[in-house]
Amino acid sequence: MSGLSQEPRAKSQEPRAKSQEPRAKSQEPRAKSQEPRAKSQSDTIARRLLLLARLPRAPRRTTSSELKSHLEGEGHYVSLRTIERDLEQLEGRFPIVCDRREKPYGWSWDRSAEPLAIPGMSVHQAVVLLTAQAHLRSQLPANLYRELQPLFAQAHSTLGQKQPQAGAWPHRVAHVDNSQPLIAPDIAEDVLLAVHTALYHGHQLEIHYQRRGAGESRQHRIHPLLLIQRGPVLYLAGQIEEKPQPTLFALHRIRRAKTLPLWPSMPLDAVRRQQIIAEVSAGFSQGERIELRLHMRRELAIHIEEAPLAKDQQSRVIDDNWTEITASVYDSAQLRWWLLGFGAGVRVKVPEALAAYIRQQHREAAGA
Repeated sequence: MSGLSQEPRAKSQEPRAKSQEPRAKSQEPRAKSQEPRAKSQSDTIARRLLLLARLPRAPRRTTSSELKSHLEGEGHYVSLRTIERDLEQLEGRFPIVCDRREKPYGWSWDRSAEPLAIPGMSVHQAVVLLTAQAHLRSQLPANLYRELQPLFAQAHSTLGQKQPQAGAWPHRVAHVDNSQPLIAPDIAEDVLLAVHTALYHGHQLEIHYQRRGAGESRQHRIHPLLLIQRGPVLYLAGQIEEKPQPTLFALHRIRRAKTLPLWPSMPLDAVRRQQIIAEVSAGFSQGERIELRLHMRRELAIHIEEAPLAKDQQSRVIDDNWTEITASVYDSAQLRWWLLGFGAGVRVKVPEALAAYIRQQHREAAGA
């Protein structure tokens, strides 16, 4: 009997177990209520990463209004005040600076800050950058080269942390110019910024340009077309409206430059681009195509045979001392400088006009 009397007690416990189910279910709304907060946090993180990625490096800067437009293009619609609070909080955690001298305030990365890279620089990228460093040092103006210093610092840091032995690679390769090395002239930073901005956005430029030997600069309004590096000098090809052909401006001779956002610049087609590049490559004076025939000292001719002047180049040994070279080339200033650089080691045979010019230059150099 006593055993039978215990059954109702066991059954009476079942409702209690069932009664706990609503309590477990009642916790679900609490978990769901955390979703908006988590989504808000992830939106904030994404928004701030976009802000950091959008900031330029000093001395360039951007405003909170410009950043707001960029965020809206990425699908983040927040108030201007929210963006300003984001920037103020990021300023305390990252090397970003705010120029508060005038409104609207300008925001940028500090000039010496390492670039923000997610997921970071790879070992291969670091090796490539450090290999290029020595070459770029001689090819870029000093202020342009300084812009790359944070990248080089990050590359050194990456190799030191991930693969120290790879850091020896840049010391195992070298670049040597085949002409006399020259120091790149300084370019005013505000001029460089204005030129880059106009080219990037397709705006016209107002410049004050001082020609070589001129006492004063002259003002021009130009359509910027192409930026060209030739040796240590940086040139801007620009179209002046009253002139039929583009004009080449050395950036270090531009005294002042201002972008004209309300005036769009003319487009640059592929044919015109190639014509400008060819002119600069030829030394700003590219003549007609000629059949060049010259006699060259054998020890010099070996280099020309290995790295020919043209695809149709032919060589013929004359004797133990001389080799005849023939090739189709353009009669340019660059060609003439190149021929004169060999001195008595080259004798131009054809065309006669070019041969006469080289002889005359040698006589003048000798004081004859």
